[in-house]
Amino acid sequence: MSKKQLPQEGSQEQLWKVLGKGLMIVIALVAMVMYFKPVQKKNTVLMQSDIVQGRGMSKEISDFRKANGGEEPLWTGSMFGGMPAFQISTLYPNDIIYEIDQALKMRWAFGHPVGQTFVLFLGMFFLLSMLKIDPITAGVGAFAFMLCSYTFIATEAGHNSKINAMSYVPAVLAGILLLYRGKLWLGAALTALFLALELNANHFQVAYYMFFIIGTIVITEYAKYLSVIGKAFLFGGLLLIPLIWLSPIPDSLWRFAAVLAVLGPIVYELLANIKQVSGAKISALLKGVNLPENLVGLRRFTIASLVLGASVLLAVGPNVARLWTTSEYAKETIRGKQVRKNRVENQVNDEGLAIDYAFQWSYGVAETFTLINSNYYGGASGYNVGKDSRTHDILQRKVGRQAADALVTRWPTYFGDVPFTSGPVYLGIIICFLFFLGLIVVPGNARWWLLSATILGMMIAWGRNFMGFNEMMFYNFPFFDRFRAVSQGLIIVQITMPILASLGLYHFYQRSKTEDRKVMLTKVGIAAGITALLLVIMLIGQPGTGNFSLENDAGRIGNILNRNRIPGVDQAMVTSLVSALEADRASLLTAGVMRGFLYLILGSGVLLAYLYFLKDAFKGKQAKYGMYIASAAILVMVSTDLWKTDKEYLNDENFVKENQFLASLQPSKADQMILQDPDPDFRVLNLMRDPWNDASTSYHHKAIGGYHPAKLRRYNDLIAEHLSPEIDKVIGEFRAGSENTVQKVQAMLANSPTLRMMNLKYIIYNGAAAPMQNDKRLGNAWFVDNFEVLENPDLAIERMHNIDPGRTAVVEKADAGELGGFSLKKDPAAQINLVTYKANYLKYQANVPGNNTQLAVFSEIYYNSGKGWQAYLDGNPVSHFRVDYVLRAMKVPSGKHTIEFKFEPRSFRLGGTISLIFSIILLAAVGGALFMEYRQLPVAQGGKKS
Repeated sequence: MSKKQLPQEGSQEQLWKVLGKGLMIVIALVAMVMYFKPVQKKNTVLMQSDIVQGRGMSKEISDFRKANGGEEPLWTGSMFGGMPAFQISTLYPNDIIYEIDQALKMRWAFGHPVGQTFVLFLGMFFLLSMLKIDPITAGVGAFAFMLCSYTFIATEAGHNSKINAMSYVPAVLAGILLLYRGKLWLGAALTALFLALELNANHFQVAYYMFFIIGTIVITEYAKYLSVIGKAFLFGGLLLIPLIWLSPIPDSLWRFAAVLAVLGPIVYELLANIKQVSGAKISALLKGVNLPENLVGLRRFTIASLVLGASVLLAVGPNVARLWTTSEYAKETIRGKQVRKNRVENQVNDEGLAIDYAFQWSYGVAETFTLINSNYYGGASGYNVGKDSRTHDILQRKVGRQAADALVTRWPTYFGDVPFTSGPVYLGIIICFLFFLGLIVVPGNARWWLLSATILGMMIAWGRNFMGFNEMMFYNFPFFDRFRAVSQGLIIVQITMPILASLGLYHFYQRSKTEDRKVMLTKVGIAAGITALLLVIMLIGQPGTGNFSLENDAGRIGNILNRNRIPGVDQAMVTSLVSALEADRASLLTAGVMRGFLYLILGSGVLLAYLYFLKDAFKGKQAKYGMYIASAAILVMVSTDLWKTDKEYLNDENFVKENQFLASLQPSKADQMILQDPDPDFRVLNLMRDPWNDASTSYHHKAIGGYHPAKLRRYNDLIAEHLSPEIDKVIGEFRAGSENTVQKVQAMLANSPTLRMMNLKYIIYNGAAAPMQNDKRLGNAWFVDNFEVLENPDLAIERMHNIDPGRTAVVEKADAGELGGFSLKKDPAAQINLVTYKANYLKYQANVPGNNTQLAVFSEIYYNSGKGWQAYLDGNPVSHFRVDYVLRAMKVPSGKHTIEFKFEPRSFRLGGTISLIFSIILLAAVGGALFMEYRQLPVAQGGKKS
């Protein structure tokens, strides 16, 4: 064959591969455009509950941005008395990685959330293609990952950053696998790029769980080159870590076990091959010349691992501003160190979340069956039980068909372990079947890291339902206690199962070429048998379902009927509906099992058809057609199954006109009256909503509460110790509804020290009525008569029950350095007033006519003096300190002065410059790696290498 023919044939084959991949990508994009087709209509948006909340959280921030030429405020006073904006809405300077992310999503062309969901497909398709899987078979795993029910449930809820983060995990894994397969430059560059995109998505829980997957890859790659004894060192050291955690031995020794696991195997392998190693030169050792095969492998592994570490650092660089500000902020939040030490929930864990709070959303062990039966636990907390249900039949007889049709669309069918849910994590029976097939037919170590990661993800998701493991991890494993809603551990499963499913299908085809048909039939039979056994267990044993009931079913049904003002509700009606609900839950489970059997028969039938017909139906260059047809059939089945389930949780009815999207944020009469107040800075308590779990009030006002999963810890303590009890008393008085309610509430406010010091000016108790004004508030700032220094935060927050914050400031010993030797003599003529308010800038005029320095307290949240808020006196930087557990204070000398507070976090400014430098380096590295890879390609594939 001539040299001219080789490039022509190779180029043609390469062209068909590119076209096949391109076609599959186009199909995925079209599928998402079709799924979200309402968004293509003018002024139509997806109703996402968390995004509505986000609009409220970020309103002051976005208004500031528009009014100040794009400047970032970095702080907002609209929630919880004031907090950093880093985890609400912040656009970082020179954020090239963010621009790449936006370009991949093509939001300008297709709208949200088409591009966001499509990138899920791209990431997984890239990984599976890198594993040399043909485009259609790769499409099976990529579509399964994209169409997993959790994707659409999270999208409907508005968890956009979570979806963004999930989409880049497979691409990061692809880069790492390239590294360990010898493609050092390309693997390093792609790992750094996609990890940078992952971190830029700003959902660190997903990134954290991703590193568990990476850990399983690194361990299995390491073990691949070890002897039996070397493996014993590795896995023995790893096993020793939890044993140390569970024993009376000092926990710090677990690091010794980790070092043993990492270095022990290498030391042993070197000693075992001492003769070959001792006689070699250093240069030969570094080059891997004349070494035993396993040492050559260990050398490659070590180099790849070191390069991986460098890639991680390179990925961090473009995100320095984001990570630096977040790190500073996280230390001050409920995810950082405990401040109070004498509370019961703080006695075990010195930092991070309380374990009960972190594990509140824990997936049930048996609930994991939802991966293959979406209705195993009833679907969602508000689920459409259908017009052919027992529930609809009873409701129709009691309240009529029209009312019954409406009620059954949001019926409380879910009866699992989490407090409430929008739906299950469902991948479908075919992916499960192919996953088991992959465990049987996939060669090498890929199946083991995928299986290990899958099991690990499930155990994490079980949380309090698998307490032995998770409690050990919570109190010992680094950063495990920083994250809540551990049910998100199933994100790992959503990633790993489709990977092994596609690998299993691909290697089934490859093995069918060389192995006997009966052998392959046996392997298919084993995988199908295991999957069928799970369905039988669900149908007959129904583990974890009990009698399909929950204790509070009657109460929930009663609340639904009362909320919808259904007449004639009595105990008999509620009891009959509870019985019907239990029957409907059982029916949903059974229907899911039957559906599973159908798809299992169809999926395994396709593989049998391939073995007995399609494999031999095409010859020569067309031999692959049989594989393509089989994979296409599997792809259609997987997509149809998942598409149908997804539409139960996110469909055209979830799209609304933009004005309807913002309807819940429209100002009430009370809001409108408050907005007319020219006072630039005061706080509002809205009793029409949950003060601590709603951000809609923040859309219009500076709320005393809000909605955020990472509140400042001290403010959270203040809520628990003071604000909630004080507000509960106010609510109780309004509910009592006596003739002189207003006077009683005013009297109550006079004895509510924290509400007074938090500058609470208005209380909304009826949206259609005028708000109540708090005459007892202390205002924006005031001079106190005296101060008390307390030994620790516990004493300080408890002392606040018994002081008048207008007269006395409570100072913790750690913050009292400014007050050393200071003797305060109150000047009754001293005055201080706020004259300018911006989110990141406050200006006061103070007048102290006497000769004595005064102590001013500001009704603003103290945060990172010197690293965040900087105080200025007549233009000169001065220090300020914390008082009253959360507020700011500073000494003001005699005379007339201008006092300013500016939010100037160095982490944001300097971090932005560092991020830009690393972004340029990263892009240059990616470009260089791609060029080097191109140079290495043979001419037949369009490269330069002959």
